[in-house]
Amino acid sequence: WLADNIEREHGLRVSVKVPSAWQPFRPEAQLLIFRIAQEALSNVWRHAGASQVSMTLEQVQERARLIVADNGNGFRVPARIADLADEGKLGILGMYERARLLDGTVSVRSEPGKGTVVVAEVVVA
Repeated sequence: WLADNIEREHGLRVSVKVPSAWQPFRPEAQLLIFRIAQEALSNVWRHAGASQVSMTLEQVQERARLIVADNGNGFRVPARIADLADEGKLGILGMYERARLLDGTVSVRSEPGKGTVVVAEVVVA
């Protein structure tokens, strides 16, 4: 429903890929992954100027990986996570903090003019 709302309200085409079968996540893992996805999609429609975004959820043993990729404007990713706050990128910083709560990581790949890929990997078992 999150992807449907983004499409309907902001005209952004969102493709969602999830496995047909997976092991259930802990409730707190479900919530944190949802919040990371929500923030990533929010950043796309607010800042990226993208026309499409893909969101993929994968599970490998006790870990889940969320990949959100857009075809938007992109940006220069700072060398240090702490620099995100200085650049006003608090949403990305929030994704890092949420992932850390589940012994996870977030990586951001982006270049001006080439879109952005956010990969969050967290322990869900």
